[in-house]
Amino acid sequence: MSIARINPVKYLLISCLTLSTIRIFIEWDMIYLFLLWNLFLAWVPYAIAQSAYKAKSKVTYLAALAIALLFIPNASYLITDFVHFRQGSRINLWFDLVLFFTYAFAGLMLMMYTIDILAQSISSRISDRMAQIFQFSIFPIIGCGIYVGRIERWNSWDVFVHPFSFVSDMVQIVFSPQITEFISFSMLFGGFCAMFYLFLKLHQSNHSAIQTEAPPK
Repeated sequence: MSIARINPVKYLLISCLTLSTIRIFIEWDMIYLFLLWNLFLAWVPYAIAQSAYKAKSKVTYLAALAIALLFIPNASYLITDFVHFRQGSRINLWFDLVLFFTYAFAGLMLMMYTIDILAQSISSRISDRMAQIFQFSIFPIIGCGIYVGRIERWNSWDVFVHPFSFVSDMVQIVFSPQITEFISFSMLFGGFCAMFYLFLKLHQSNHSAIQTEAPPK
């Protein structure tokens, strides 16, 4: 089987699952199983983005788009799981470092694929200009979402389950000194995700340009 035919998302998920399984059998320590749950939440916006892209009706598309935007911070949220690094017992430092990095990388790549799918759907249904605006404006949303999840400990579905408490908490942040921390944190992680995304897009562009160049005579 050609490597080019392997689905990159499946490859990332299998890599994470393999490392977690190895760790369980070697260490008999399940303290980091929360990474699997966070990986699932990172995959959710990707799956919803695919549904949005394939949606037939406008209502279904807009609903899927809104839900995908709500859940997309969960993908890059995995990079903040390093805060839990080395909290367990009987831990192999280097193996766990690779474990956390693999999950963080998987989250960032799922973020990139999700953004690309949503941008393609916006381009085909609305306009290329709106797709470009989306690609630039999504990162502040991601940064804010990471803060709300990591610092305030809100989940994406709490917008539906506890809407009044969620809105009240957000209003309290805006009108308190905490707004400075909120903005700086959101800019830091939103900017990091934007840097990662831009790097990969530039790499893809340069790689395509190299492939189209005529071979030397």
